[in-house]
Amino acid sequence: MVRLTTASSKPLWLVGVFIFMGLVSGHAAETAVTKAQSLYASGRYAEADLVLADYDCSPTAPAADLYLLGKIKVHCGDYAAAFKLLSRAVALAPAESDYQLWLGNSYAWAAGTADLKERAQWGRKSLRAYQAAIQLQPGNLSARLSLLNFYRHVPRLLGGGMARAYHEAEEIRRRDPIQGTYALAVLYAHEQHTAQAAAALAIVLANNPRHYGANVALGRLAIASGVGWPQGERALRLCLTLQPSENDVSHEQVAVDLRQLVERSPRLVGSELTSRTGNQ
Repeated sequence: MVRLTTASSKPLWLVGVFIFMGLVSGHAAETAVTKAQSLYASGRYAEADLVLADYDCSPTAPAADLYLLGKIKVHCGDYAAAFKLLSRAVALAPAESDYQLWLGNSYAWAAGTADLKERAQWGRKSLRAYQAAIQLQPGNLSARLSLLNFYRHVPRLLGGGMARAYHEAEEIRRRDPIQGTYALAVLYAHEQHTAQAAAALAIVLANNPRHYGANVALGRLAIASGVGWPQGERALRLCLTLQPSENDVSHEQVAVDLRQLVERSPRLVGSELTSRTGNQ
């Protein structure tokens, strides 16, 4: 009786075992990615990172998986890993605007913790990535808001500046009046134009009381200005009941802001009473 073998002289049953093992491994990877996506959408980034700890980032890994894992690494502060993963995702899918956006975010967030030399290097790379994201999809408002934040934090000579930031806010408002007004509120608050910022946030929250970013901004405006702390406290407490998007600050950071506001509130009450008395 002749035993059937493959060209590599392995018994067919053994080849079948290898194929089965490969299918099981592939299914396990898909299951892990699906679970990580769900955790990521819930803002549970550390848990998502743990689920994908053994993910095989081989050259055959799909761009979408690399993109997800790269975003998780950004949120977990592992910027070196994020650079590599998101760069690979962009190389595999160069027409994806959001891939460019998050590559830019990885550089921008890393710049916030880097020394002066690296900060300039990451800043240039983040600017190029944000501009590429917008060129691919002009209506990508998340990319435009990230670019606006880049401009407001970076000096004009290094590619930033408030004039560019205000121009970007108008581009956002032209496409979405509410988001554009929110963008302007961010800039007003940045320049300590408290009344203008408060007025802009009032418009946003009148149209969408559960706007996460606007509520965070209102709370932080109260901390920075010493005015409107009860409204700021309510706004921050509301944020803790809302689900932040991947572009929003975390509940942990909101809790820090809330604690700071509550701790300062007695002094803020006094300053508000003095202000009101002076206006009578």
